[in-house]
Parts: sequence; structure tokens; C-alpha cells
Amino acid sequence: MTLERKLLTVFVLVFAVFAVVAGITIWSGNEMAKMERARTGHYAALEILDAILLGFDDAETGQRGYLLTGDTEYLKPYYTAISATETALHRFHESFGNQRQGVHARLAELKEKMFAELDLTIQLRQTKGLEPALEVVASDKGRDYMVEVRELVQNLKDVEKATLSTLSDGAARNVTYYQYSVGLFVLFLMMAVMSLYSFMQSDATQKRKALERLTHDATHDGLTDLANRNLFFSVLNYSIAAAQRSKGTLGVLFIDLDGFKAVNDTHGHDIGDEVLQKVAMRLTRECRESDIVARVGGDEFLILVPSISKQEHFAKFAAHLIEALSMPLYVGHLEMHIGASVGIAVYPQHGQSAAGLVKAADAAMYKAKKAGKGQYRFFSDEQRSNTPPV
Repeated sequence: MTLERKLLTVFVLVFAVFAVVAGITIWSGNEMAKMERARTGHYAALEILDAILLGFDDAETGQRGYLLTGDTEYLKPYYTAISATETALHRFHESFGNQRQGVHARLAELKEKMFAELDLTIQLRQTKGLEPALEVVASDKGRDYMVEVRELVQNLKDVEKATLSTLSDGAARNVTYYQYSVGLFVLFLMMAVMSLYSFMQSDATQKRKALERLTHDATHDGLTDLANRNLFFSVLNYSIAAAQRSKGTLGVLFIDLDGFKAVNDTHGHDIGDEVLQKVAMRLTRECRESDIVARVGGDEFLILVPSISKQEHFAKFAAHLIEALSMPLYVGHLEMHIGASVGIAVYPQHGQSAAGLVKAADAAMYKAKKAGKGQYRFFSDEQRSNTPPV
């Protein structure tokens, strides 16, 4: 066989293997994209189920508070919870459709029965006093309704979590296929002449780096290289699930810079961008390795703080961050002075979903802003009654 034929044979083999690898790569990418879309839908379903359960719990909490104290302030979260439960059940029906029609009908029936009993006890408390209302409570019908609600919701959550686990396993298999295909491709490249091998290896390296960069860019902020909103919420969801299993706590800190607009207006956006980068480095330096720091807006940052058991520790950490960000920042020859207002939401007291915790921390941050900036505030029960449910 002549050299030309040998080279042609090697080229054909390499091209054939390359075509197979490209097909596997595209297939794996499409499969992973479909799985990610499916995972997003199942996470949304878990959030809806949590919202349903939270609505029932909040309604019962508001009713019990009113019965025991007679304070009508407890009726505000009660009526808010009723509306939230209606919304959550509507979202449940839209998301699951005919797949869970029987469960939806039963949940709607339990809602009517339970809220009717809660309304009855409230009316009795208003008109006849505490004892008649407590007699209705003592019948335990409401407790039975709540037990069934929890069982129905938990069964659905178990199904959703099992599906998520299956999707994760499938994604891992696709990655393995991709890795094996790349390995096979490299093996065949080694059979080619040096020039052909060098070219193909360089091409594969560039593709791998591009894929890694795309993956990184999809989960990180382009300016500061901190985690972005998508990555933060993904990690927060996992952390909430872990805290739920271990009956632990975690905190979400919402940080908004004070005085940053003046920096942009006075020195321009280029200087403002450098200030944000230095703020990001300072926040990363002041946090633990287990904390997750994310940039989610122009001058807004989120920090996930797991494994802290006492509320005063969150307060101490927030005060430390405020002090660190109040120190001067130097951009070239310029000395910048900014500050920070911090809102704190703690799981499970202030929210039991990622979106709920972030919304609570955001509300607490605005409370700190109104108090004079350069301060921190926790999400409060008063804010809970005025914050739309998530």
C-alpha cells in the first residue's frame, strides 16, 4: 500500500471517528439540554407543592393565633394564606393538568373543608368566645384534614424528587458517553501522521475549552466572576433540601451597595465596574469557603450562609460585612467610599423555598435602607404579612 493510500486510509478513519464523536456530542448536548429543562419543571413543581403546604400551615397558624389571643392582627396572615393557597392550587392544576386531576380535586376539597372549619372557629370566637371555638378544634377534623394534605403533598414531592434523581443519573451517563467518545477520538488521532494528529488535537482542545467556557459563563457573572442568579438559586435549592433533611438552618443575605450610583455618575461606568470587581473580591475574602457569593443585579449581591445555628451569628456576620465594605476602595489614584445595606432571611423561619428566602431578604434589605443605610435588618413577621407570597 502506497504512502498516499495509507494516509488516505488514516484520514478516512479519523474522519469517520470524528463524525461519530460529533454525533455523540450533539446528541449528548441535546439530551442534557432536555434533561435540564425537565429538571427546571420538576423544581417548579416542588416549589408549587411547598407553596400549597405553606398556605395550609400559615392559615392554621393565623387561626390558632387569633383563637388564643383574640388579636385580629393574626387574621391578616390567615386571609393572606387563603389567597396564597388558591393561587398555588391554580398553579398546580396548570402545571400537572390531567396527570394529577384526582389529587388536585382532593386537595381542593380538603381546602374547602379545612378553611370552612377554620372560618367556623373564627366566627365562634368572635360571637361566643373561646370555649365553643376550642370545642370545634378538639374534634380533630382539622388535624385529620391537615394530615391528609401533608401526605398527598409529600407523596407528590417524593415522585418529583425521584424523577429529578433519575434525570441526574441520565445526565451523568451522557457525560460519561461524551468522555468515552472523546477518549476514542484521541486514540484514533494517535494513529494519524504527526501533522494530522497535531491539527486534530488542537481542534479538540479548542472545543473542550469553548465548552468549559460556555458552561462557566452560563453560571457566573461576566464582570465579577461570582456566581450568577441561576447558579445561586440552584445551590440554594440543594442547600434547603439538605437543611430540611438535617433540620438545620441557613441564611440568605441580600446586599445592596450604598452610594454606588454616585460613583457611576461622578466617575463613569468603567470606574464603577472596577469598584464592583473590588467589592466582589472583598466579599469573597470575608466569607467562608462554604458560603456562596453571587451578583444578581447592578450593585446587588446575595450570600448563602449554611450551617449557622444561631441568629446572632448571622447578625454578627452581617455587621462584619458592612464594616468591611465601609473601608475605602482604591481604583488607580481614586479613593472610593461606599457602604452597604444588608437584609437577612433565615430558613426555615422566614421562608421554605429559594424564591421565598430571597424575596424575604430583599424586603429586609429595603427595611435597612429606610432605617438610614449602612445597617442590617432581619425579615420580620410584620413584613411577612405585607409581602406577597411566593
